[in-house]
Amino acid sequence: MLSLKKSNQPLQQLNVQKNKLFSVISHDLKNAMAGPSGLLELIIEDFEDLSKDKVFEYLKVMNSSTENAMKLLFDLLSWAKNQFQEAEPFFADVELQRNSEEIIKQQQQIASDEGVSIVNNLHGACVIEADESMINTVLRNLLSNAIKFSHPGGDVIIEGNKLGQEVQLSVQDSGVGMDRKTLDKIFDKTTNFTTKGTHGEKGSGLGLDLCIDFIKKYNGKIWAESEPDEGSRFHILLSLKQK
Repeated sequence: MLSLKKSNQPLQQLNVQKNKLFSVISHDLKNAMAGPSGLLELIIEDFEDLSKDKVFEYLKVMNSSTENAMKLLFDLLSWAKNQFQEAEPFFADVELQRNSEEIIKQQQQIASDEGVSIVNNLHGACVIEADESMINTVLRNLLSNAIKFSHPGGDVIIEGNKLGQEVQLSVQDSGVGMDRKTLDKIFDKTTNFTTKGTHGEKGSGLGLDLCIDFIKKYNGKIWAESEPDEGSRFHILLSLKQK
């Protein structure tokens, strides 16, 4: 009986992933595209009555919504490839400070729209051997989540500390926070549990799944500290490139 239960575990895990995939395609991705599509229809219908400033305002919202939809699609494709094709990393030198600055530039407009400031305290040469695309996906998801879960007027802080032959990268938000039970759930890959942002945004859960999977490929660690109403702080620990 125990042997049968163990043999069923991979099948159950695959079923959970399949349900998550269908959920994201049918709900999250559909909703992500509905926003900009509706605004575009509104602009076309009322174009002659809309002021230049109003059209520009709508276009900014559409741009932000489209970027979010593209991020979700990118995560979806990366996640599916990782789950079903066992994506293998391509190792190269990655400078964490430079990459974090690039990711911040990509997320700056979204942060500004949310009234959130990004503070980059990651300074100095922190070079790791990793797949740059995978590491960028981890950085982007942690930063994107921190923005989503921060209150307007709050700060998202990125820090990096060398600990011997390792570097600990941290992304801290100033938002809703989580209790211990919720923390355990979001790191449980056997469930499809997600939490809502400060404005009630519902996530797909794919982003953190990707972070967990990708960090494990480097024998690294990922964890979080949080308290309700006191924000959250996500950490990743990776080995530095040896000279």
